[in-house]
Amino acid sequence: MSMSPEGGFRWRVRRGALMVRRVCWEPYSVDGTGSTNSLWKGTGGGREWLLKWYKYPEPGVHPEPEVAEFLDSIHFEGAAGFGARLDRLQHGGWETVAFVQPWVNGVSTWDRTLDALRSGDVSGFSRDLGGGIGGLHAALASGSIGTGFECAAWGSVDLIAWVDRIERGVGALIVELEMGLAQGSVPDADLVRKALDTGRTLWREKLAGLRSLRVRGFKSRVHGDLHLGQVLERHGFSAEGRFCVVDFEGEPMRPLRERRELDLPLRDVAGMWRSLAYAGAVAGADGSLVEAWRQDFLAGWCERMSLPEGDWSGLLEGLVWEKAVYEALYELRHRPDWLWIPLSALQKEA
Repeated sequence: MSMSPEGGFRWRVRRGALMVRRVCWEPYSVDGTGSTNSLWKGTGGGREWLLKWYKYPEPGVHPEPEVAEFLDSIHFEGAAGFGARLDRLQHGGWETVAFVQPWVNGVSTWDRTLDALRSGDVSGFSRDLGGGIGGLHAALASGSIGTGFECAAWGSVDLIAWVDRIERGVGALIVELEMGLAQGSVPDADLVRKALDTGRTLWREKLAGLRSLRVRGFKSRVHGDLHLGQVLERHGFSAEGRFCVVDFEGEPMRPLRERRELDLPLRDVAGMWRSLAYAGAVAGADGSLVEAWRQDFLAGWCERMSLPEGDWSGLLEGLVWEKAVYEALYELRHRPDWLWIPLSALQKEA
């Protein structure tokens, strides 16, 4: 549906489950934290809804409603679902400005993991979670050619482009850390100096090692910014619907075009590994326990997905390292008090 209300904009609405005419909305916040979107909770048609109004829209279809609509079309239970999408025509073309999804009730796997790590729990929760994410990846790769949800080969050309992107990220991190030291804006100057002193050489060696990897795999649509806070555990659902994945926006500091590209499903595994490291740091858990949870998660994921051929472990380590670089940049810009977590990891994993 397309319309031209006052103001000269042209709008179009793509409807899914949200077919009701009247919904009562009220502002919503998540634990009092900030968000890159304006959030609203709605009630109407006998159910509840979540509205996201994107603060920084870009030309093109936003990946979140795009993924939600595809997963709905194949009746995948492990995601929130597609309510509606609102697009606006600007000079640069159509851009997605808002998305509505059915409200999801569940327990954050971040909270669940913190409690378990604090108690030293080594139950099968992490393996089950890995299986749920593996099921998501199988679904995202199940589309036919041309849908944007198909499989494609990932090889040497992709590897070169990937390492080049990491190198740009490392360069940006070094520049911003040095600037933070000069301006006195970093909370732990000694840690930053130590990271820079050891990092300049070690990170260069890490990049060289990644360029020499011999590995082949496949790429498909992925979550792109997967962490424990993006998954809710629900009860009363099938095994496929037990874990509900939300927020398919991708990493917010990356351009929209990159966030819609086919990528390695193993990238999301790396994101969860880093999230488990964050949870371990916050919970004060022993490193061996965190590593056990990581391996359990990978084992569960492998029950639904295949690992790349060749040095897949080197590839996974590289993806984990890349995520830590991204995290350090993000924390430096938005949450400096958390910068120590990725910086500490970069010193260990470089």
